[in-house]
Amino acid sequence: MPLETITKFYFIKHKRKITARNQIFARRIWSLPSENEIKVNVDASLEESGGGIGGLLRRHDGSCIAMFSKLTDREEIFALEILAVENGVKLATAVGTQHLWIESDSLFAVKSVAGQTKYPWKQMNGIRALRAALDGFIS
Repeated sequence: MPLETITKFYFIKHKRKITARNQIFARRIWSLPSENEIKVNVDASLEESGGGIGGLLRRHDGSCIAMFSKLTDREEIFALEILAVENGVKLATAVGTQHLWIESDSLFAVKSVAGQTKYPWKQMNGIRALRAALDGFIS
């Protein structure tokens, strides 16, 4: 895959069903959320010494509402990706939004939360809790 090509994965919630969608863009494009929604971009990384997660919440004009970052001693990248989404949802809940667009570069994490793929059993409780937290949002 060429360097200038990225894939964005995101959740769409419609009639209480969470689905995963993906789009491939020819350039690094960040899309603004609509006027009534908040966009959460999350990511995770892992090195030998540990891992980290982070994310940003942005308004329709691109301005940053809040952000988070955290170091962790978890040893699996999938667990970190789920933790990043979970922290983004918690922060969006604290901000008080009901319309949420979550964007992650981890297709496996997105499809796992959406119920479109099997995931490691060790993450079952975290993914179930995340699904329950997403029920509080309107798409």
